Amino acid sequence: MDGFDLSTVLNREDFVAAACLEQHPLVGRTLVAKQELDVGHAVLIEQPLLQYHLQPQCRSSLSPYFTKTAWNALCRIVRDENDGDASFLPGLPAAMLAYVSLDPPYATTNKKEQKKPSLASLAFFYYPALDMEHATVQLVLRVARRVTTEIDLFGHMDAHQLACFVLKIYGNAHTVLLDRKRNARVGLSTHSRKQHRRDTVYADRYHAPPWPCDPPGPRPSIALMAWGSKFAHSCAPNLVLHYDATTNAMTFTTTRTIHPGDVLTFSYLPENEDLGGLLCGTSIDRQAKLAKFKFFDCACERCIAIDAARLCACNEDDATTRYHGRDKIWRCDACESTAAPDFVGREKGEAYAGRMVTALAAKLKDPAQTGDVLSMLEPFLTEDLLPTLPLGHWTYAYSHALLAQYHLHLLPVAFGKGLASQLDATALGLHEARVFLCDFMHTRLWPTNPVPVFMGAWDVLRHVIHVVTEATEQKQYRVAPKKTSQNDYSEDDDDDGDAPPPEELPPLILPMPEQWKQDVLVIRDAVTAQWIPFVTSVFKQPPPAIADMIHQINQWSHRVDIAMDL
Repeated sequence: MDGFDLSTVLNREDFVAAACLEQHPLVGRTLVAKQELDVGHAVLIEQPLLQYHLQPQCRSSLSPYFTKTAWNALCRIVRDENDGDASFLPGLPAAMLAYVSLDPPYATTNKKEQKKPSLASLAFFYYPALDMEHATVQLVLRVARRVTTEIDLFGHMDAHQLACFVLKIYGNAHTVLLDRKRNARVGLSTHSRKQHRRDTVYADRYHAPPWPCDPPGPRPSIALMAWGSKFAHSCAPNLVLHYDATTNAMTFTTTRTIHPGDVLTFSYLPENEDLGGLLCGTSIDRQAKLAKFKFFDCACERCIAIDAARLCACNEDDATTRYHGRDKIWRCDACESTAAPDFVGREKGEAYAGRMVTALAAKLKDPAQTGDVLSMLEPFLTEDLLPTLPLGHWTYAYSHALLAQYHLHLLPVAFGKGLASQLDATALGLHEARVFLCDFMHTRLWPTNPVPVFMGAWDVLRHVIHVVTEATEQKQYRVAPKKTSQNDYSEDDDDDGDAPPPEELPPLILPMPEQWKQDVLVIRDAVTAQWIPFVTSVFKQPPPAIADMIHQINQWSHRVDIAMDL
């Protein structure tokens, strides 16, 4: 690493001892292990060179030049140049707005603005040539030319330099989640007067929807890492990334033993319900996403192997046919037919099912759209979609994940626990959760992506934990007698203003319903016997979110043991 800038690296000695930058014959210039690295080794801890909000909503230290006029104009130009396709929103406008901080239209002395890198320091990052015949490259160039001529904020810029910066962001940056309250990221509390205004004067601006929803989660931001960008990609990576908001640093930790000379790999793909992510979609979906946004064709060990998320029925004998990534053909286990299954080519087949499942998942994540699908979710999935899906296909598993969230959480909260009980919704939801968590996530994806599976399964697992815990306990309270005397007699016999509040006691544990036991035990055994031991070996000191997940799982497992014995 001699001659390179390591100023953003917080564990410089460990990083230099663990990795070196080499020219690899398959992946180009990349970081390679110098020594054997055990599971849980923190290879790199680094702060971002540049950071900005993915979807800014107001001017801030991370978006100092944001205006609604400029943002709306950027989004309009991107839509126009991409024929109305919104796949580059908000990423492309956000990257262009971030460039204004590096090449501002006027001198600024804003002390709140983040420290920004020089344009010369960005030469360290790869980007595709502007004359490359690639749809994304040409789109970025067209947008940059229009932006520099139509929007005053960008009028002083060179369109080619702007396009080069955007392509560097797409090719090298990472997405991280920031706490929505800036003060929470630095350990400060909001001023009491400001918090009072938010709770009273401005309270009527925000109306909770009539269906159940979680509070707003962290805001996604883009972080450009000098050394974090030098890890090669793999869809079955040997490193996992977690972001520490208190230090504004990202840590890359090993998830399996790595030998000297091994390429250090990290996944450039999301771990959420986006089609083509690590957990959602097929190898073809992942390759298409990487080609579109990262400018290369993925040939990692997972993409050239048999696609575990794409098992279908053979057209000839109904045996399982599998997609072989290396040869890009289907092959039946029984008759060895190489014909693609009918499900792949149907009008409402694989592509349609993938779009519908991911669209429904996105709507359930957004409180503003949940109500649009709440009443139609169950009949559409159970009557229209699921009967058409192969049992071994990823869309079958994710349909069960959506149904599990509906039966365990949305239905009882939106329509009442009484109706949910009459419909036996909890038993249905637990079985659906088992199909998703155990039959798919644990059996098919856990071997190649254990930490992403643990994180991605939480949206369903947390509802399982909640309903089982709530159903197997009865809250108990001790009410202290009110102290009275003859002189304290009052005509208002119901006045208990001086009575102490009831004291909550440990809950009374109730037996688990018999019809739940099998599904709960299968889920519990997979999670506690394999997931938790592995995750704790990777994260020696787990981040707060993961530590809380582990704590909840351990408490739930203990409750299951007690409720099973009653």
